[in-house]
Amino acid sequence: MKADRLLSALLLLQAHGRMTGREMSQRLEVSQRTVHRDMEALGMAGVPVFALRGARGGWQLDEGWRTQVPALDEAELLGLLMAQPRVVGDGRLAAGAERALRKLTAALPAALRERAASIRQRLYVDTTGWRGTSENLAMLPVVQDAVSRDRKLSMTYRRPDAEPAARVVDPLGLVAKGSTWYLVARTAEGFRTYRVSRIEEAAVLDVPCERPPNFDLAAHWKSSTDDFRGLTASE
Repeated sequence: MKADRLLSALLLLQAHGRMTGREMSQRLEVSQRTVHRDMEALGMAGVPVFALRGARGGWQLDEGWRTQVPALDEAELLGLLMAQPRVVGDGRLAAGAERALRKLTAALPAALRERAASIRQRLYVDTTGWRGTSENLAMLPVVQDAVSRDRKLSMTYRRPDAEPAARVVDPLGLVAKGSTWYLVARTAEGFRTYRVSRIEEAAVLDVPCERPPNFDLAAHWKSSTDDFRGLTASE
């Protein structure tokens, strides 16, 4: 998509300051004519990009504007890359995260780009068990869409001891525990936690989610899991 390409071009210029049209076309895998059109689009959007003439010509991002964007240091790079996209579970989400990381890596200076490749070769995340996995994450992208856009979610949920039932909930957040994903939502009966693999059908409704003020997902999850441990310990 053009928006993705413009962002990638901007990240490249932010990292390098100036680049030739050929360098940018190779990095972005487009023609130099397309690079020229993209630079014009950035300029029209208010980004101070300047054309450089001559043998060493190309494109340059205004230094004053460039320094307003914080650079990625090695510690931040390490933290980002060690949380590999494979942990997201669903193949479509993993592919999207992988594309985002490739774009980010392409925009890094050469030294950090080589360091990034080295880091990624030293971690592999296998989210399946020895006997495979029973987690069906087909509905995860739909649930994530509802969570990210604060929209009500209509779903058919199957409990282990009951028939599938239709529900409409206010999705408040997603929690990944190991390779298992949970949806934390508010219902008419209060807060509930749903295992994503048990959602058989889901649809995002064009109705705003009613989110409690000051809701803290991490604090809620810790409290609910502490309560769960307390109940199981007393049995």
